Amino acid sequence: TCTLGTPGPRSRTDMTSSLEPSQRDAPMRLVPLGRMAEPEEHASLLRWLLVDARYSTGNVFHISGGVTMG
Repeated sequence: TCTLGTPGPRSRTDMTSSLEPSQRDAPMRLVPLGRMAEPEEHASLLRWLLVDARYSTGNVFHISGGVTMG
């Protein structure tokens, strides 16, 4: 089995930096936290999975600011 960390909208990427502010902001209405994640927020979960969560297996962790709730 494997464990996954699935990233949601993330700030400071080549893809998002090329967008107009209106293009970046419109999808954020769908994100309960109301913002894109910082790269460090994704990295911290992935680090935890690699270092501290050795017994975790077969799970999917959505790093999405709440988009995937429910």
